[in-house]
Amino acid sequence: LHKEYRRQRQMCIRDRDFSAFLEGMFLEAMLYLGAIPDPRTGETIEDLELAEYKIDLLGMLQSKTEGNLDTEEKERIEAILYQLRMIYLEKTKSINL
Repeated sequence: LHKEYRRQRQMCIRDRDFSAFLEGMFLEAMLYLGAIPDPRTGETIEDLELAEYKIDLLGMLQSKTEGNLDTEEKERIEAILYQLRMIYLEKTKSINL
């Protein structure tokens, strides 16, 4: 019980900025792509529909924030989207052949 309290407390003091938000979205998409294991269970999940949804959300966020991001934020979202799209393409190209 004490460990759980500390874990929840740690979550409360994490950064709440754009980069932290992007990191969370990135990790969720990576989880659904099956690229990283679920941190709670250690199991690998692959749900390409949910991964595509997360990638699309990030793409929408990129277009809606265009002109409002600093250079570092702009480069970060571009890099995240590129990486996620390449993994998604690699996972889906064998399915569609």
